[in-house]
Amino acid sequence: MALTWPVEQKGSTGENVRTVQYLVTAHGHATGVDGVFGPLTKTAVEAFQSSRGLGVDGIVGPQTWPQLIIQVQQGSNGDAVRAVQSQIHGRGDGAHIVIDGIFGPDTNDAVRAFQTLLGLSVDGIVGQQTWIHLVNGYLAAPDPQTAARDVFSAWEVHNRDQAAKNATPGGCERDLRRELLVGRRLVVRGLPRRPRTHVLQLEALQRPRAEDRRHKRCGGPVLRRRPGSVHLIPYTSLREAVLSLLANNTV
Repeated sequence: MALTWPVEQKGSTGENVRTVQYLVTAHGHATGVDGVFGPLTKTAVEAFQSSRGLGVDGIVGPQTWPQLIIQVQQGSNGDAVRAVQSQIHGRGDGAHIVIDGIFGPDTNDAVRAFQTLLGLSVDGIVGQQTWIHLVNGYLAAPDPQTAARDVFSAWEVHNRDQAAKNATPGGCERDLRRELLVGRRLVVRGLPRRPRTHVLQLEALQRPRAEDRRHKRCGGPVLRRRPGSVHLIPYTSLREAVLSLLANNTV
Protein backbone atom coordinates (compact mmCIF):
# COMPACT_ATOMS: atom_id res chain seq x y z
CA MET A 1 0.00 0.00 0.00
CA ALA A 2 1.33 3.43 -0.95
CA LEU A 3 2.14 5.54 2.06
CA THR A 4 0.51 8.91 2.60
CA TRP A 5 1.98 11.88 4.38
CA PRO A 6 0.68 12.49 7.92
CA VAL A 7 -1.07 15.73 8.83
CA GLU A 8 0.50 18.04 11.39
CA GLN A 9 -1.22 21.25 12.39
CA LYS A 10 -1.81 23.62 15.29
CA GLY A 11 -2.32 21.51 18.41
CA SER A 12 -0.22 18.58 17.17
CA THR A 13 2.66 17.38 19.32
CA GLY A 14 5.48 14.87 19.05
CA GLU A 15 8.44 13.91 16.90
CA ASN A 16 6.86 14.85 13.59
CA VAL A 17 6.24 18.36 14.88
CA ARG A 18 9.92 18.60 15.78
CA THR A 19 10.68 17.48 12.23
CA VAL A 20 8.45 20.23 10.84
CA GLN A 21 10.11 22.79 13.10
CA TYR A 22 13.62 21.75 12.08
CA LEU A 23 12.72 21.75 8.39
CA VAL A 24 10.96 25.12 8.25
CA THR A 25 13.94 26.56 10.11
CA ALA A 26 16.25 24.98 7.53
CA HIS A 27 14.22 26.75 4.84
CA GLY A 28 14.82 30.10 6.52
CA HIS A 29 11.63 30.43 8.57
CA ALA A 30 12.99 30.05 12.06
CA THR A 31 10.89 28.70 14.89
CA GLY A 32 11.67 27.01 18.18
CA VAL A 33 11.99 23.22 18.30
CA ASP A 34 9.91 21.86 21.16
CA GLY A 35 7.58 19.32 19.55
CA VAL A 36 4.54 21.52 20.09
CA PHE A 37 2.75 22.95 17.05
CA GLY A 38 1.86 26.35 18.44
CA PRO A 39 1.27 29.81 16.94
CA LEU A 40 4.94 30.42 16.11
CA THR A 41 5.25 27.15 14.24
CA LYS A 42 2.00 27.83 12.38
CA THR A 43 3.31 31.25 11.34
CA ALA A 44 6.59 29.73 10.14
CA VAL A 45 4.73 27.05 8.14
CA GLU A 46 2.49 29.68 6.56
CA ALA A 47 5.54 31.72 5.58
CA PHE A 48 7.10 28.63 4.00
CA GLN A 49 3.88 27.78 2.13
CA SER A 50 3.62 31.33 0.82
CA SER A 51 7.23 31.21 -0.41
CA ARG A 52 6.50 28.02 -2.38
CA GLY A 53 3.19 29.12 -3.86
CA LEU A 54 1.24 26.59 -1.81
CA GLY A 55 -2.14 27.09 -0.20
CA VAL A 56 -1.46 29.04 2.99
CA ASP A 57 -3.31 27.26 5.79
CA GLY A 58 -0.53 26.44 8.28
CA ILE A 59 -1.25 22.71 7.91
CA VAL A 60 1.56 20.35 6.97
CA GLY A 61 -0.07 17.64 4.90
CA PRO A 62 0.29 15.90 1.52
CA GLN A 63 0.85 19.17 -0.35
CA THR A 64 3.40 20.68 2.04
CA TRP A 65 5.52 17.69 3.12
CA PRO A 66 7.04 16.98 -0.33
CA GLN A 67 8.13 20.62 -0.57
CA LEU A 68 9.29 20.77 3.04
CA ILE A 69 11.59 17.74 3.18
CA ILE A 70 15.25 18.21 2.30
CA GLN A 71 17.40 15.40 0.95
CA VAL A 72 20.43 14.84 3.16
CA GLN A 73 23.29 12.35 3.20
CA GLN A 74 26.76 11.84 4.62
CA GLY A 75 28.54 15.18 4.53
CA SER A 76 25.34 17.23 4.90
CA ASN A 77 24.85 19.48 7.92
CA GLY A 78 22.28 21.80 9.43
CA ASP A 79 18.73 21.65 10.71
CA ALA A 80 17.51 19.14 8.12
CA VAL A 81 20.13 16.71 9.43
CA ARG A 82 18.99 17.44 12.98
CA ALA A 83 15.46 16.50 11.89
CA VAL A 84 16.71 13.10 10.70
CA GLN A 85 18.85 12.57 13.79
CA SER A 86 15.98 13.46 16.10
CA GLN A 87 13.71 10.96 14.32
CA ILE A 88 16.31 8.21 14.70
CA HIS A 89 17.26 9.13 18.26
CA GLY A 90 13.95 7.90 19.70
CA ARG A 91 13.93 4.64 17.75
CA GLY A 92 15.23 1.36 19.16
CA ASP A 93 18.99 1.62 19.55
CA GLY A 94 19.10 5.15 18.18
CA ALA A 95 19.74 6.84 21.52
CA HIS A 96 23.45 6.98 20.71
CA ILE A 97 22.79 9.26 17.74
CA VAL A 98 23.81 12.79 18.70
CA ILE A 99 21.53 15.54 17.40
CA ASP A 100 24.35 17.82 16.27
CA GLY A 101 23.35 18.56 12.68
CA ILE A 102 26.38 16.74 11.27
CA PHE A 103 25.63 13.78 8.98
CA GLY A 104 28.62 11.67 9.92
CA PRO A 105 29.37 7.93 9.92
CA ASP A 106 27.07 7.12 12.88
CA THR A 107 24.08 8.83 11.27
CA ASN A 108 24.90 7.20 7.94
CA ASP A 109 25.02 3.74 9.53
CA ALA A 110 21.71 4.36 11.33
CA VAL A 111 19.98 5.50 8.14
CA ARG A 112 21.30 2.48 6.24
CA ALA A 113 20.09 0.14 8.98
CA PHE A 114 16.64 1.78 8.85
CA GLN A 115 16.51 1.38 5.08
CA THR A 116 17.67 -2.23 5.27
CA LEU A 117 15.02 -3.28 7.78
CA LEU A 118 12.27 -1.71 5.67
CA GLY A 119 13.49 -3.11 2.36
CA LEU A 120 14.21 0.33 0.94
CA SER A 121 17.09 1.20 -1.34
CA VAL A 122 20.13 1.13 0.97
CA ASP A 123 22.18 4.16 0.04
CA GLY A 124 22.33 6.20 3.25
CA ILE A 125 20.50 9.03 1.50
CA VAL A 126 17.43 10.44 3.22
CA GLY A 127 15.21 11.20 0.25
CA GLN A 128 11.45 11.12 -0.15
CA GLN A 129 10.97 7.38 0.47
CA THR A 130 13.08 7.37 3.62
CA TRP A 131 11.46 10.57 4.88
CA ILE A 132 7.91 9.28 4.39
CA HIS A 133 8.72 6.10 6.33
CA LEU A 134 10.31 8.13 9.13
CA VAL A 135 7.34 10.48 9.57
CA ASN A 136 4.85 7.61 9.26
CA GLY A 137 6.32 6.06 12.39
CA TYR A 138 8.06 3.03 10.92
CA LEU A 139 10.37 1.31 13.44
CA ALA A 140 9.38 3.94 15.99
CA ALA A 141 9.17 1.50 18.92
CA PRO A 142 11.86 2.36 21.48
CA ASP A 143 12.65 -1.26 22.39
CA PRO A 144 11.91 -4.86 21.28
CA GLN A 145 9.22 -5.40 23.90
CA THR A 146 7.25 -2.35 22.78
CA ALA A 147 7.76 -3.34 19.15
CA ALA A 148 6.40 -6.81 19.85
CA ARG A 149 3.33 -5.43 21.61
CA ASP A 150 2.67 -3.01 18.75
CA VAL A 151 3.09 -5.71 16.12
CA PHE A 152 0.76 -8.16 17.76
CA SER A 153 -1.84 -5.58 18.75
CA ALA A 154 -2.13 -4.81 15.04
CA TRP A 155 -1.93 -8.50 14.21
CA GLU A 156 -4.94 -9.19 16.41
CA VAL A 157 -7.15 -7.04 14.21
CA HIS A 158 -5.48 -8.17 10.97
CA ASN A 159 -4.03 -4.72 10.33
CA ARG A 160 -1.11 -5.70 8.13
CA ASP A 161 0.03 -2.14 7.42
CA GLN A 162 0.18 -1.19 11.08
CA ALA A 163 1.91 -4.44 12.04
CA ALA A 164 4.50 -3.84 9.33
CA LYS A 165 5.69 -0.68 11.04
CA ASN A 166 7.50 -2.58 13.76
CA ALA A 167 7.77 -6.08 12.29
CA THR A 168 11.50 -6.43 12.69
CA PRO A 169 13.76 -9.12 14.12
CA GLY A 170 14.02 -7.12 17.33
CA GLY A 171 10.28 -6.80 17.57
CA CYS A 172 9.39 -10.38 16.73
CA GLU A 173 12.11 -12.91 17.38
CA ARG A 174 12.61 -12.26 21.06
CA ASP A 175 9.01 -12.04 22.21
CA LEU A 176 6.98 -14.03 19.71
CA ARG A 177 6.75 -17.08 21.97
CA ARG A 178 4.98 -15.15 24.71
CA GLU A 179 2.44 -13.23 22.68
CA LEU A 180 -1.25 -14.12 22.77
CA LEU A 181 -3.34 -13.34 19.72
CA VAL A 182 -7.10 -13.39 19.34
CA GLY A 183 -7.97 -16.87 20.56
CA ARG A 184 -4.68 -18.26 19.38
CA ARG A 185 -1.20 -18.80 20.68
CA LEU A 186 1.79 -19.09 18.42
CA VAL A 187 4.61 -21.46 19.24
CA VAL A 188 7.84 -20.66 17.46
CA ARG A 189 10.59 -23.10 16.72
CA GLY A 190 13.65 -21.97 14.84
CA LEU A 191 14.98 -24.54 12.40
CA PRO A 192 18.59 -24.80 11.19
CA ARG A 193 19.73 -22.30 8.62
CA ARG A 194 19.62 -23.22 4.99
CA PRO A 195 21.72 -21.63 2.24
CA ARG A 196 20.64 -18.00 1.78
CA THR A 197 17.53 -18.42 3.88
CA HIS A 198 16.02 -19.38 7.20
CA VAL A 199 12.91 -21.31 8.01
CA LEU A 200 10.39 -20.23 10.59
CA GLN A 201 8.01 -22.85 11.95
CA LEU A 202 4.78 -21.61 13.47
CA GLU A 203 2.25 -23.88 15.08
CA ALA A 204 -1.07 -22.22 15.81
CA LEU A 205 -2.83 -23.53 18.90
CA GLN A 206 -6.44 -22.54 18.55
CA ARG A 207 -8.79 -21.75 21.37
CA PRO A 208 -11.14 -24.72 21.90
CA ARG A 209 -14.47 -24.40 20.18
CA ALA A 210 -17.82 -25.01 21.86
CA GLU A 211 -18.20 -28.41 20.23
CA ASP A 212 -14.86 -29.49 21.71
CA ARG A 213 -16.08 -29.18 25.27
CA ARG A 214 -16.29 -32.35 27.25
CA HIS A 215 -17.74 -32.82 30.70
CA LYS A 216 -16.11 -34.46 33.64
CA ARG A 217 -18.16 -36.76 35.84
CA CYS A 218 -18.53 -33.91 38.26
CA GLY A 219 -20.15 -31.88 35.51
CA GLY A 220 -17.36 -29.39 35.01
CA PRO A 221 -16.40 -28.59 31.41
CA VAL A 222 -13.01 -29.60 30.09
CA LEU A 223 -11.69 -27.48 27.25
CA ARG A 224 -9.65 -29.50 24.82
CA ARG A 225 -7.21 -27.48 22.71
CA ARG A 226 -7.24 -28.26 19.02
CA PRO A 227 -3.79 -27.97 17.45
CA GLY A 228 -3.72 -26.00 14.24
CA SER A 229 -1.56 -26.63 11.24
CA VAL A 230 2.20 -26.24 11.27
CA HIS A 231 3.53 -23.68 8.82
CA LEU A 232 7.03 -23.73 7.40
CA ILE A 233 7.89 -20.40 5.84
CA PRO A 234 11.17 -19.78 4.03
CA TYR A 235 12.28 -16.19 4.53
CA THR A 236 15.26 -13.93 4.39
CA SER A 237 14.24 -11.90 7.41
CA LEU A 238 11.76 -12.25 10.26
CA ARG A 239 9.97 -9.19 8.99
CA GLU A 240 9.28 -10.94 5.69
CA ALA A 241 7.97 -13.96 7.57
CA VAL A 242 5.58 -11.87 9.65
CA LEU A 243 4.25 -10.02 6.62
CA SER A 244 3.93 -13.30 4.73
CA LEU A 245 1.79 -14.73 7.50
CA LEU A 246 -0.40 -11.66 7.57
CA ALA A 247 -0.77 -11.53 3.81
CA ASN A 248 -1.88 -15.14 3.67
CA ASN A 249 -4.27 -14.84 6.63
CA THR A 250 -2.31 -17.52 8.46
CA VAL A 251 -2.92 -15.75 11.76
